[in-house]
Amino acid sequence: MTGLAAAKQMVRIVRAATLHDRLVYAHYGVTHRCDLRCRMCGIWKHGNRKEELNLDQVARVADVLQELGVVQLSIGGGEPFCRDDLDRIVHLFTSRDIQTRVLTNAMNLTESRMERVVDAGLQAVSISLDSLSRKRVAWICGDERGWDKVVTNMVRFARLLSGRGGILVMNTVVSRENLSELPDLVRFADYLGYFISFLPVELAEDAQDASNRFIAYQPRMALSARDAAEVDRAYDQLIMLKAGGAPILSTTPFLVESRAYLKSGTLPNRCDAGTLYLSISPSGQMSLCHRGVGIKSMLDPDIVDHLRSSAFQRMARREVAACSGCIRPCWMDTSKVFRTTTGFFEMVRTAVKARTRRSVPDLEGALAWGRP
Repeated sequence: MTGLAAAKQMVRIVRAATLHDRLVYAHYGVTHRCDLRCRMCGIWKHGNRKEELNLDQVARVADVLQELGVVQLSIGGGEPFCRDDLDRIVHLFTSRDIQTRVLTNAMNLTESRMERVVDAGLQAVSISLDSLSRKRVAWICGDERGWDKVVTNMVRFARLLSGRGGILVMNTVVSRENLSELPDLVRFADYLGYFISFLPVELAEDAQDASNRFIAYQPRMALSARDAAEVDRAYDQLIMLKAGGAPILSTTPFLVESRAYLKSGTLPNRCDAGTLYLSISPSGQMSLCHRGVGIKSMLDPDIVDHLRSSAFQRMARREVAACSGCIRPCWMDTSKVFRTTTGFFEMVRTAVKARTRRSVPDLEGALAWGRP
């Protein structure tokens, strides 16, 4: 990316933080297929290779996001590496100066596949890991060797992305299963040279609940009122660690909101879907967020004008006001960055810290952190 392109992106970010009137971020789920069956997730049930866009169509999506001025894109799923052409998808966005991050479970990757996406211009990666316990990770994801496989590939990504200035992130879903581990997971992420992001678990209310296809029914992971004191202890430590400089990507306002949600179950519904960010499905349908229905195809010739129209913005505000809310960090924490002074300056400090070169972690040392 040229210095001029980076300067233009910074201007757009500052304007978005000031006026809240510009798209800056998008999430593109390139597939709903997945190679795992994690207990709290239901998206894999909707995987359909036939609905996914081909590369020419993905190029059109990239052109649209570039014209709209989107600064950052997260490529997720499902598991995005289920697409054999992921490296070419990444290149379609990075070649248009869109900061691109891949969200992956990193469970079944070969080093050559990882090298290909990095060579395509990838700067940032977010990898799921919910525990230091091998047994617990195996229970959650259904792979007895899951912990060692993920950590091995976290070390590989750290080596491949060293010096590129991007952010390495460990995504951790907070549930009853790992509440007591959270501070140690921060220290482990720091050892690896990763930031850590905490995602409060969202679960279906019962086995028949289909209101959110991203989530599943798993009562063992649910928190209740009797867990409130432990939630407070864990999040007090996280907020203290972040204030002390620990590499926690989640903003302090989001950590505070997450604690309230985990204790009460009450979801916040103040977000900027459709204004600061939007979601794109594997078929190219644009929606305000992952839970929303498709509004319009990203391939439609008038999509840019539509998204810039006052009619679309009025509709987005109505939909957000009527939403029951969620705790998805891609949405809620992004709003904390752009709507709170604390969140914005924490984001700036994170970006600066990410450019500080770190020594590449030792694989043997990383694996030694694993617990039974």
